Amino acid sequence: HGRFLRLPGFGYPGAAYGNSASIGESNVYSWMFVARDSKRAVVVLIVCHRDTVGKFPSRLKLRGLLPDALYKLKEHVPTPQEEGVFNGMFQAGGTRFKHNRALCLSGAVLMGVGLPIHFNFDGDSVLLELNA
Repeated sequence: HGRFLRLPGFGYPGAAYGNSASIGESNVYSWMFVARDSKRAVVVLIVCHRDTVGKFPSRLKLRGLLPDALYKLKEHVPTPQEEGVFNGMFQAGGTRFKHNRALCLSGAVLMGVGLPIHFNFDGDSVLLELNA
C-alpha cells in the first residue's frame, strides 16, 4: 500500500502542477506510486506526440519522497534507437538507457530541481524505480 500521485507536465506548456493530462501543446503523461514509508517509488512517463520536445526544458519534479533520503534510481525500459547520422553525428543503433550512469539523488533534489527526461520518438516512455 502507498500513494498514487499525478506528476506535473515538467516544462511543457499548458501543463499545471499536479496535472499529468495533456493540455494545450503538452502531450506528456506522468505519475508515480510511493510506498507508505516513502523509501520506495515507481515512476512512469509517456509522451504521446513529441511535437514540443526540444522547445522546452523537461525536468520532472517528483512528489511524496523523503527530502533527506538518498534515492538510487534504476531505469527498467531502455529506449530503442535507430542507427544513422543525426545532427551530423553517427549514432549506433540498439537499446540505450536515458541516463548513461547510475544516479543517486536526494529526495529534496528530485522534488525541487527534478530529473531531466528527454524523449526520442512518439510513444517513448520511461519506467524508473527509486530506493532509499
